[in-house]
Parts: sequence; structure tokens; C-alpha cells
Amino acid sequence: NVDKVVIQNDGTVTAYNYNGGATLTGTPTAPTAAPGTTGNQIATLDYVLANSGATSGSYTPGVTLLFNTTSATVKTATWTKVGNIVTVMVNFSVTPTAQNVNTNFSITLPISRTTSIPRALGSGTVINSDASRKAYPVSIYSENNTTARIDFLPVSFLNGFAGCSAIIQYSVLD
Repeated sequence: NVDKVVIQNDGTVTAYNYNGGATLTGTPTAPTAAPGTTGNQIATLDYVLANSGATSGSYTPGVTLLFNTTSATVKTATWTKVGNIVTVMVNFSVTPTAQNVNTNFSITLPISRTTSIPRALGSGTVINSDASRKAYPVSIYSENNTTARIDFLPVSFLNGFAGCSAIIQYSVLD
């Protein structure tokens, strides 16, 4: 409810004693503010998309074999950054040297973190390449500000693990 509305010659509308109960219907439109505009005005979808800092791409991470690994190959790696949050999706194959032994390797991150404080960064699955197709969980930790360590415990394997995937998510500020 509004007690009084004043419309100026320049198109400015002022509502007095507005109680905040307005409902927009249909597809309301508005002018898009200039990039970098701050304040309490309403942002259009175009403004939000242009100023969100969202970026994405694919990359070829460096791979370092760490423990109980004879090979690790990244098949695909894609990333998306929205604000300060980076999400990485990695598909890889890995061949451990022994079963029932913690197995790990590291990959480089597409965008560095500002700190080298260790953090849990994600999870994933490794799937046995043999007929059993047995799946094992993967844990992902930061090694430093530029790499992520992928860990898993292979209980059994014959031909390594081919259908492996991991999702890594981290803040560039953390």
C-alpha cells in the first residue's frame, strides 16, 4: 500500500509510506547499470552475468605420481570459476602398483589458491577396469596453493582403473 505517489517530469516516481508489498508480474525489464556499479539498486540479469566474474574452460593439468602409482593419465579436465569459487571436473585413469595400499597422485589446479594451507577439496570415484567394475571412493586434498592430491585405497585390481572421475571445489581465497 502507498499513501501518495509523485511522478516528476524526468520520470522519477516516488512512493510515500510504501509498505514493501509490491509484486512484479510478467517479465519486468529495467535499464542495465554500468559495469562496476555498486549500491542498493536492483540488478538486471545482464548486469549480474556481466559482473559475476564467471569464467570456464578446459585445461591439461600436470600430473605427479606420489605413492603406489605406476601411471596416472588425465583424460579430460574442465573448470568453472564463479566469484571466488572454482569447480574442477577431472576424468582420469590410474594404475596402482599394489592393492590394499593407499594410492595417490597430484594434479595442478587451473587457478591457484592464495594460501597453501591444506584443505579437503572434493571427492570422486575410481572404477576397476576388470569385469568386476568395482568402485572405490576418492578423497581430494590440497597439496599447496597450486596442486590437489587424489587419494584412494584399491582393494583389488587387475588392469588398473580406467573410468575414474573427481570433482574438486575450492575458494581461490582459502
